Amino acid sequence: MQSRDAASLDPLAGQISTTIERISMVYPALVIYDTDNPNDPSTATRPKPGWATERWEFSGDGKTLTFHLKKGLKYTNTPPVNGRELVSEDVKFSILRYMTHPTSTFKPRYDDIASIDTPDKYTVVFNLKRPSAYILYALAAEPSYITPPEIEKQYGDYKQVLVGPGPFIHEKTIQGEGSFFTRNPDYYDAGHIYLDRVIFKVVTDNATRTAAMRAGQAHWGQSADTKSGLDAILKTNPDMKYEAQNTSNFGVWYNMKNPLFQDLRVRKGLSKGVDLQEVSDRIYEGDGSWQTVVPVGFGKWALPQEEVKRFDAYIFDPKAGKKLLDEAGFKVKTIKMYLAPKNINALGDQIMGIFAPVWEKEYGIKLDISTDEYSTFVNKCYNNKFDDVCVFGMGLYDPIDYARAQYYTAGPRNGPGLDDPKVNAMLDDIVSTLDEGQRLKKLLDFQRHVSNNILSMLHIPRAPSYRLYQPFLRNFVPALRMRGAEWIMYTWIDK
Repeated sequence: MQSRDAASLDPLAGQISTTIERISMVYPALVIYDTDNPNDPSTATRPKPGWATERWEFSGDGKTLTFHLKKGLKYTNTPPVNGRELVSEDVKFSILRYMTHPTSTFKPRYDDIASIDTPDKYTVVFNLKRPSAYILYALAAEPSYITPPEIEKQYGDYKQVLVGPGPFIHEKTIQGEGSFFTRNPDYYDAGHIYLDRVIFKVVTDNATRTAAMRAGQAHWGQSADTKSGLDAILKTNPDMKYEAQNTSNFGVWYNMKNPLFQDLRVRKGLSKGVDLQEVSDRIYEGDGSWQTVVPVGFGKWALPQEEVKRFDAYIFDPKAGKKLLDEAGFKVKTIKMYLAPKNINALGDQIMGIFAPVWEKEYGIKLDISTDEYSTFVNKCYNNKFDDVCVFGMGLYDPIDYARAQYYTAGPRNGPGLDDPKVNAMLDDIVSTLDEGQRLKKLLDFQRHVSNNILSMLHIPRAPSYRLYQPFLRNFVPALRMRGAEWIMYTWIDK
C-alpha cells in the first residue's frame, strides 16, 4: 500500500517517493546503496552495482569513472522499444536528460560530471571535473534510472509509459488506484523472481491501511509512528513483523528569499518559540531523537543528541526569542504557514499545534494556514514556492545528500532557497574529500555551522518509524535505503 499516489512515472518526478518505488520495478540504476545490515543505516554505507551493472572502476587520479554493463539485458518486447538490448547509449541519454532537462530539479546531483563517453555498447565512462566522494551516490539516488530514448521520442516524456528490462513488467497505472506489475519471464535472473504479480495500491486513509494489514489483505505498506501505535497493532497481530528506522528528518523551513526571514535573529527568535522537548514528549511519547541535518539513524554521521540540545536556536526560551525579534525590528503579526495535507502527513499539523499557541501568546503572531494536494505541496515546498514558512521533511539515502540536497544553492531539497557562498564552498569541500575520516569530520562541522549560523531550517526531533510487513513474507527487506524492486525482487510468500 502507498499512502499517496504517484502523479507521474517519469524519473524526473522522483521527489515523490511513490514514483521511485514503482519505476524501480522496471528501470535499472547503475548503483544502489546498501549497508552491512540493510535495516541498520548506522552501519557502514557502501555502494554496490545495480542489477544492470557488472562492475565499475575509478582511474588512478579519481577523475574517470568507468562502468561495465551486463550483456544481454533486454527490454520487454513492447513498443516502441520492442525487446532490444540495453546498451551504454541508454545510460548516456538518461543521465544527460537528468543533467539538462528544463524541468529537472536534480541538476546539482551531477555537477561533478564533465562529460560522458560510450566507447562500446557495454561501457560507460564518466569524465569528472574533480575526484568526488559523491558521484556514486548521485548515480544511485533519484532520478538516476536508465530509460530507453524511444519512449521520449514517441510520447514526449515518461509520465505514463514504463518499459524496461527489469524483473517486472508494467501492466497499467490507474490514477487514484495504483500501479500493477507482473513477473518478467525474460528477466536475466527470472529463476529467482518468485512473485507473479505486485500491486502498488493507493490507500490514503491511515485507519484503512491499518485494518488491511490486520486482516492480511495487504502485505506491506503501513508504518506506526509511535511505540504505542506499534503495540496496539502487535496486540491484535502478535506475529506481525516490523523494522524500526529513524532515517528521515522534519522541520520548520524559513523562506530565505523573503526579506522578512533574512535576519538570523528572526529565524532564531521564532525557533526559540518551538518547544522541541514537548514535540518529543507529546507527539513521540518521549521517544523523539534530537537531530539536525543528518538523521540520528545514520549513526556517526549525525551529531550527538546532547550537543544538538545545546544549540541556542534549539533551546526553548520564548522570552529570549521575543528579545531577538524586537532587536531585529520584526513587527509581523501574521505568518503564512504551509502544511502537508493531513491525510498524507499529520505531523506538521501536530507540531504546529505545539508552537502556534506560543507564537501567538509570546510574540503576538498568528498563523495563516494553507495546504494543497500532495504533489503540488511537494513541488512548492521543495522549490521555494511557499510564502513564509513550510513544515515538511524528507527521506534520503546518504548522509552527504542530506547536507547537499537541503543546503546547496541548487539542491533538490533546498526549499528555503538558501544561497550562501560559504555553505556552498563547505559542501564542495566535503564532496571532494575522499578520505572518509576527514569527510566525516567536515560533515559534522558543517552541521554545527548551519545549525548555529544559518538556520534556514529548524530540525524537529524524530522517533523511529515502525515499518510493518506480514510474517509470511520471506526474504523481504523494507529498508528506507532500498526502493521497491530492491525490497521485493527475491521475496516469496510462505503461508
